Amino acid sequence: MIYTKDLCKIYSQGSEQHAILKGISFTVQQGEYVAIMGVSGSGKTTLLNILGCLDTPTSGTYLFHGQDLSQFTSRQLAKFRNQHIGFIFQNYCLLPRDTVYSNVELPLLYRNLSSKERKHRVLTALEQVGMISKAKALPTQLSGGQRQKVAIARAYVGKPSILLADEPTGNLDAKSTAEVLAIFHSLHQSGTSIIMVTHDPHAAKAAGRIVTMDKDQGRFLA
Repeated sequence: MIYTKDLCKIYSQGSEQHAILKGISFTVQQGEYVAIMGVSGSGKTTLLNILGCLDTPTSGTYLFHGQDLSQFTSRQLAKFRNQHIGFIFQNYCLLPRDTVYSNVELPLLYRNLSSKERKHRVLTALEQVGMISKAKALPTQLSGGQRQKVAIARAYVGKPSILLADEPTGNLDAKSTAEVLAIFHSLHQSGTSIIMVTHDPHAAKAAGRIVTMDKDQGRFLA
C-alpha cells in the first residue's frame, strides 16, 4: 500500500540546511495499524506530513498503491489527499464557528456527491464515533475528547484508504484516550489502515507494529 525508499527532507534556514529525514525506507501493508514513536524533533511529524501529502520530500520515492506521489504537483497532491487519506491532528483543527455536522461534512464538499449522500455519510461517521447527538453543537461547546472524536469522524467520512494520526491522544485525559483508541481499534477491525505518531507507549501498544525514529540519524532504528 505505502512504500518509501530513501526519503529525505532538508529545510533551509538562511545559509544553513537541516536534514530532518535522512533516508527513510518504510512499507505499510493494506489493513496494517502502525505506531511511529520517537523523541521530540526526531522527524515523526515531518514523515507523517509527507505520507499525508501535506509536505513533499526533498528526495527519495513515495509510492501509494503504486503511484509515485513524490512526482505529483501540489494540486495533484491535494486531490489525492482528499480522495485517499484521512488526517487527524493533535489540536483537532476544527472550524470553531461551524457546527460539528458542518466540520465533518467539509471534506465531502470537494467531491461530486449529492446532499443526500453527504448527509448519510456524515451521520454514519458521527454515529461511529458516538457523537451524533452533538451534530448541531459548536466545537467550543465540546470537551477535548469530544473534539477529537469529531476530528476522527471528519477524517473517516470520505472513506479513505488510510488514516494518519499525529499525536491523537496528546491533549487528552486517560478516559478520552481510551475512548479514542477504542474507536481506532474498531476502524482497524473494519479494515481501515492506520498510521499513528505518538510519544505514549500505552497508545502505541494498541497498534499491530511499532517503529521508532532515531533523532540523530533521521531514520528508523533497526
